[in-house]
Amino acid sequence: MAAFWQGIPFWAREFIVNGGILILGLFFAKILSWSLRLFSKKVASKTKTKLDDLLISAARKPLFWFVIVLTLYIILNRWKIMGNVFPEWVFEPFDGVVYIMAVLAVLTLLLRIFTALRDWYKLYVAPKTETRFDDEFIPLVDRTFKIILIVLAIIIVLDHFSVDVKGLVAVLGVSSLAVALAAQDTLANMIAGFIIMLDRPFRIGDRIKTSSGQMGDVYEIGLRTTKVRTFDNTLVIIPNAQIVKAEINNLSYPDRLIRVPISIGVAYGSDFEKVKNILLDIANNHPKIIDNPKPAVHFLDFGDSSLNLRLVAYVADYSDQFSTGCELRIEINKRFQQENIEIPFPQQDVHFRNPLEVLK
Repeated sequence: MAAFWQGIPFWAREFIVNGGILILGLFFAKILSWSLRLFSKKVASKTKTKLDDLLISAARKPLFWFVIVLTLYIILNRWKIMGNVFPEWVFEPFDGVVYIMAVLAVLTLLLRIFTALRDWYKLYVAPKTETRFDDEFIPLVDRTFKIILIVLAIIIVLDHFSVDVKGLVAVLGVSSLAVALAAQDTLANMIAGFIIMLDRPFRIGDRIKTSSGQMGDVYEIGLRTTKVRTFDNTLVIIPNAQIVKAEINNLSYPDRLIRVPISIGVAYGSDFEKVKNILLDIANNHPKIIDNPKPAVHFLDFGDSSLNLRLVAYVADYSDQFSTGCELRIEINKRFQQENIEIPFPQQDVHFRNPLEVLK
């Protein structure tokens, strides 16, 4: 057998040995992947938590490729030992490629594990919390963590190729200062985004009104901008730095209850008690008007042409404010017509005098 093996040309023997190592590596990688899948089906799927299922599913493919890279590393080192056959400089490009592949495999493994943890928290933990802070903060943490991992991977690879990382960091520091000066508005918006997520003056889904009079529902809170869906079903994109400086009226906080004010004027000489009772009766019989706080009618002022009143009622959800106000006004107009209560239009008395009489 030894004589037969010695009779085979050197290149053929190396091809057979290295091919065998590669096949064994592929076989072991397949066995590892199959074992993890079997463990996930037989054991992890029966546990109360879904975290182990997500972690195994996330790690299976990167571990498969890590074993392949390790196999290539073994083959490469075996050829390095045979330095009398090939000079060392031949292996330097292959060594760099294998190292980069190993770093990419580990980076992919860490990213997928973090993604699995994020998805588990987002799907199974965040919905059970009373606050929506974690729902809004998860995307920010996700982006930050991924950027940190990618930067670390780049630094590790550069260090392997003897690139002066300290000098690179210094250059990046100076460059970041120049970028910061050039993009100070963008950075200000990003810092303001952090402040909004930490201070939480509003949340996704809240109805807000800005100092400029813009009103809508918060659609998305991003790092640079906040998107507000208007009543026209359009998105208004507002820079975060502008929101932090502005006065924001949050109609959803501390709860969704909101007032529905109805201003109306009746003619002088109208029976105030009758008008008041009609208004309260209309409000109390509306299905969306709540009992606490109770509807009330206030006498505001003596107008030029009318007695000015205001009906104040409340609905449980701010989304019903405008529709309820519209329905109340329609019913008030109908009832006033039935009860012969006049809603006057503006009037002015004009007196004409003879100019000759003025001269007398």
